[in-house]
Parts: sequence; C-alpha cells; structure tokens
Amino acid sequence: MLFVKSSDDISFRQHNLRAYEAGINSGDPVVNTPGFWGKYHYVSGSGKNRGVVYGADSDINGLSLGLDGQMNDQLILGVGFGYHQAKLTAKDIEQQITSNYYTVSVYSSWTNREWFVDGTLLYSYGSSDFKHSVSNLFYKADGIKQHLWGGSIASGYQVKYDKLMLESVLQCNYLKGKFDGYKEKKSGIFAQQVKNKDVESVDLGIGCRLSENYLLDKGLLTPTIQLMGYHDFNNDTAEAQVCLIGSDTWVSLYGNDKKQNRLLAGAGLHIR
Repeated sequence: MLFVKSSDDISFRQHNLRAYEAGINSGDPVVNTPGFWGKYHYVSGSGKNRGVVYGADSDINGLSLGLDGQMNDQLILGVGFGYHQAKLTAKDIEQQITSNYYTVSVYSSWTNREWFVDGTLLYSYGSSDFKHSVSNLFYKADGIKQHLWGGSIASGYQVKYDKLMLESVLQCNYLKGKFDGYKEKKSGIFAQQVKNKDVESVDLGIGCRLSENYLLDKGLLTPTIQLMGYHDFNNDTAEAQVCLIGSDTWVSLYGNDKKQNRLLAGAGLHIR
C-alpha cells in the first residue's frame, strides 16, 4: 500500500502538470509549473473481521517529494523520493506490524495536442517489525526486509473547456514484491520461522479524471475527482511457509483469494 501511495502521488502530479497547461490557456496568472513539489499524507483507517481473517486498525503517514523539468514543448521528466511509515494493529488478537518504506522513482509526461502518455518506474525498500503474543508470551522479529519494484504507463485524451479539464485514461501497472523470511526471537515454545512467497501483480485500468482551476486572491484552487476500474490479470495471492523453531515440520498458509476487479474513486483539493 505504501508503494502504491508514492505511485498515486506521481500520477496526480502528472495530471496537475497538464492542468497547468489548461491554466495557461485560460489566462490564469498562478499555475502549477514544472519544478519542485511535495505532498504530505496522514491516513487512519479500520477494517472489520471477515470470517477467519481478523480486521485491523491502521495509521499511515509520510512525505513525497519530486523535482521535474520541461525538456521541450511536449516532454517533462522528473525524479521523486518518498518516505512512508505504517502501523497495523490486528483486532481481537495481540498482533502488530510497524513498517518504514523508502521509494525512489523516475517519471515522464508527454503531450501532443489533446493526447498524453505518462510513464513511471519505481523502486521501494522497506523494513518491518512484527510482534504478537500467544498464551501471554510475546514474540517479535525486527528488521524484516522488503523490496518492491514496478512501473506504470498511462495514455489518454484530454477535453478542455475554459478552466475545466476532463481526461479519459487507459493505464497498465506492474508490481513485483520480494519479502525476506524471518525468525522470531524465542521467548517460548511458539516462536516461529517464516518464509514468504514473492508476489506479482499486472493490472489494466480504465477511467477518467476531472479537474477545474479557480483563481483566488493569492493562488489557485484545483479540485479533482477520479474514477478508475482495474482488472488484475495475475491474481497472485499471498502465501507463506511457517514452522515452530526447533521443528522440521513446515505448514503452508494462504491468503484469501484476491478480488481481480476493483473500483477506485477519489477526490482531491490542491491549493497553490
């Protein structure tokens, strides 16, 4: 999820750069020009129990930074960096995961009249601390490493009217994640050793984004709404092998089947 947050920030930046062009064409004196940008996040959520899967409370905060420049009349290139921290606490059981992720990226935005193509490549390094309790005994594992890399390419068509811009978008995303195994520090007979399976996702999405510029006394207000539908062609589910430390018996655990189709709706408000 933290990897996806950095990707979404860049996608929103690419869209805002085209909204900048819409502002230029409409005569707005204050616009979102290529250069340095930043975005701070704080998200708090809660999930309900579903059958044998426990719900969880989550808190996410972080920062995305980027620098981009105009190469010519059609092409913008940029680099980005992100740091995000997440805390996940399971309901009804003593289990908690704290994660820190660092993400680097390169991205581009190319336009030709009403057509556009956006491209992004990302790499993310993460470290997690995990702890849980069984029969009032606590177990933990620190510094569990994760490596994620992926890319996205999106193409679409813009319709502009005065300060309003509507984009139709076709997008393809790829993500691969490698999660290191770990051994819990042994403080009881239930300490575990875990091996995680790599995950991979390939999805195709279609949708639209709508934004409009409103000139303020000192700045520019740009509300944006987005609606996207995605289909995951890989349908890769989470899998891990677990055994008690000191035992030779491994047990395979599988996550719930992933929903291959998903709908993403969102809204944002930017003041510049």
